[in-house]
Amino acid sequence: MEKYPDSQSVVAIIPMGIPGIGKTRVFEALMKNEEAVKRFAFDSISSDDTRKECIDKYMVSHPTASQDDAFKGTMGSYRKAFNSALGISCSNYSQ
Repeated sequence: MEKYPDSQSVVAIIPMGIPGIGKTRVFEALMKNEEAVKRFAFDSISSDDTRKECIDKYMVSHPTASQDDAFKGTMGSYRKAFNSALGISCSNYSQ
């Protein structure tokens, strides 16, 4: 990822909530706003995508596991991967 040296300020939007309340939809709507896209550098870290990547890796090494087992079995690796991606993104804006 590139750093954004021209950005004057950083705004972090971290939507949280139960599945299905519209977190992804809000981000998609924001990305359709041409003025916002021109003015700000956006970076998106999807917890859903991160979770899916961890579960997919788990299922490769545990082919007989259920999706529920994979979900439970990836709690630690998912948190670590998500926090790492978030830290990298934040550091790109802080320099």
